[in-house]
Amino acid sequence: MIIFWVLKNLDYNKIVYHLQKADNRILIFVLVLASSQILFSCSRFYFFLRASNEAIAFSKCFNAVVHAFSLNSLIPGKGGELVKAMFLTNEKEKLIRFTAVTFIERLVDLCVLSVFLFIGALLTQDFFWQLVSLGGLVFFGGLILSIDYAKKIPLIGSKLSCLQNILPALKCNTKYLLAAIGSSFTIWTINIVIINLLMASAQFEVSVDKTIANWPKAILAGIIPISLSGFGTRDAAFVYFLGDSFENTKIFAATFMYTFFMYWYLSLLAFLILVLKGTKKLRAT
Repeated sequence: MIIFWVLKNLDYNKIVYHLQKADNRILIFVLVLASSQILFSCSRFYFFLRASNEAIAFSKCFNAVVHAFSLNSLIPGKGGELVKAMFLTNEKEKLIRFTAVTFIERLVDLCVLSVFLFIGALLTQDFFWQLVSLGGLVFFGGLILSIDYAKKIPLIGSKLSCLQNILPALKCNTKYLLAAIGSSFTIWTINIVIINLLMASAQFEVSVDKTIANWPKAILAGIIPISLSGFGTRDAAFVYFLGDSFENTKIFAATFMYTFFMYWYLSLLAFLILVLKGTKKLRAT
């Protein structure tokens, strides 16, 4: 309700004014950085699959990730990420296994966000959020380890037996696992750079340490499936955690541009890639 109240009472004329005044040179750079997210996300998924002893071609991973990005603007909480497995196989057992790998990928992502949150809390000397971030690491890490016990779940446990060797595989394939985690760190580093650039473009000054401390909180709030693309939820959360006024339209202009570039633009780009691939296939036949 608070989010809807904030969005209802915003001065949209001022937001449009800040958008019109945005530095185009910065926006072009943001466009390039945002576009790189598809490639890094594909690399991350590919490395997680390889770490799980699944030798899936990079081109197939790319196809699955592009489909996921095309759906992210339509499904709350980046739900498109959770259906990537459907674009890799039709086999039931493989589908369960690939979905589990996607689940692990998302949990590692949340662990990485918790690390950024911890770094930000250290920089801003916020002891409470240091504890919260460490608690997040333990919680999300525990969920990853719980996959080993999936077969003990009543009624459906017997159908999840294909998952029991995923964690041992990850331990053995440390090269691919570290590459996957490194890709995740790269993605979220670029993410923080992008929001900093967008705030600079909207003429709002904020220190890097405050961004690192508060942007992960806003991202986590945006993942909650309340709104499409996290729009509104993430924006209001960021303003709240920054401790700024909800009347500061410069921040909302920056977060609106973030939603535009990181969700709507990437979804459109992914859709265009799929169209081009489909057209190429038709011509080949």
